[in-house]
Amino acid sequence: MILVLNAGSSSLKFSLYTDQGQQELISGNIERIGQSQSFISYSNKGKLCQEKLSEKIFDHTQGLEILFLFLIYRGYNLAAITKIGHRVVHGGDQFWQPVKINSKVIGRLKSFSQLAPLHNPVSIHTIELCKKFFSRVVQYACFDTEWYRFMTPEHFLYALPKKYYTKHHIRQYGFHGLSHEQAAQYAAHILKKPLEKINIITCHLGAGSSITVVKNGHAIETSMGFTPLSGLSMSSRVGDLDANIPLYMCRELKMSVAEVFTVLNSQSGWLALSGVTDFRQIMVDCGYNIKGFVPRKKVADKHSSQLVLTRFVNEVSFYIAGFSSLLPQVDAIVFSGAIGANANVRNLIRAQLSFLRATYFYCATDEQKAIAQKIKNLH
Repeated sequence: MILVLNAGSSSLKFSLYTDQGQQELISGNIERIGQSQSFISYSNKGKLCQEKLSEKIFDHTQGLEILFLFLIYRGYNLAAITKIGHRVVHGGDQFWQPVKINSKVIGRLKSFSQLAPLHNPVSIHTIELCKKFFSRVVQYACFDTEWYRFMTPEHFLYALPKKYYTKHHIRQYGFHGLSHEQAAQYAAHILKKPLEKINIITCHLGAGSSITVVKNGHAIETSMGFTPLSGLSMSSRVGDLDANIPLYMCRELKMSVAEVFTVLNSQSGWLALSGVTDFRQIMVDCGYNIKGFVPRKKVADKHSSQLVLTRFVNEVSFYIAGFSSLLPQVDAIVFSGAIGANANVRNLIRAQLSFLRATYFYCATDEQKAIAQKIKNLH
C-alpha cells in the first residue's frame, strides 16, 4: 500500500492507496491538533464519518500515533505499506520535482523552514516520525512549488538588485501547486481540450489561498511569492502589504524581527480583523447557513465578519481581473479549496466580475491522490 500524509499546522490529512495508487482504501483528517475538541473525519468506501476523540491531541507525534492505531483498528496491515508520500510546501530552488527522502534531503528541507513557517517544520517533523515508525519504508516528498517550475524570469523575478536572486535565491516560487495542477487538469477535461491548449485562472481558496494563471497548460503567474505569506489575506496571514510596514514595526515600534514575523504569519488576516480564523464562522455571521455553526451575538462581531467577507471577495476579484490581462482569452475560472467549494462565495465573486466572460466551476481537488500518482512508479 501507499500511505500519503499532508500535515498542516493543526491537522493531519491521510490517505491509504493500493500500491499503484489507483484505488483509495481510506482517507481522512485528524483535526484540531493542539486545540480542544480534537476529532477525526474520514471517508471509507464512500461513507463519510466523524468521530470525536476523548482527549485533546497535543501535537503531531500523538496525532500520528492515533492515526496508526485507527488504521489498525479499521483492519489495515501497516506492514503492507511500501511507500509513504508527503506534501511539502517549500522546496526552495533545489527541489522542483518529487524526491526520495534521505538525511541529506531532510537537512536541505530544514533550511527552507523559515520560508514556510506554518508548513515545512511540521512536514519535516512528520517525515522524521515516519522514519522511526517505518524505518525500512521508502519516503518521498512532493512539492507545492513543482507546478511553477516553468515560470519565466519576467514573472518570477523581483525588482531587486540581481545578487539577491543569483546569490540568495530570492524569487517568486508559488504554492498550492498540487491543487492548482489538479484544477487545471480537471478544467481540460470539462472544456474538452488538451491541457496545453487551455487558458484559465485557478483559485485555491481556503485557510491559505492563492490564485494562479495557467496559459497553454503551464502556470505563468501566481499571487503567492517568495513565501506563502503574500497575496490574498488568509486565516492568520497578512497577505499583501507595503514592504515598509515590517521595517516601520522594527524601527519605530521597537519590535524584534521574531515579533514581526509572528504578527505577519500568525496574528494577522481574518483573525486580526474579525477574531476568528474559520471562514465558515465568518459566513454564518454574515447571514449564511452552515451546519454546525451559529452566528456570534455581538453586533461588532457581525460587522467585523462582514468586513472580512467583503474584503476577501474584493481581493479575489482584483487578482482574477488583473490576471485575466495575461491571457489571450479566459476559458474558465476554476475554484478549489474549502472556501472555493462554497457556492455563496463563488457567486459573490462572480457578481464582481460580471464584465468578464468566462465559464465558472468548482473542482474538488485531492492533493493526496496527486501525490500517490506522482510517486507510484518511483524507486
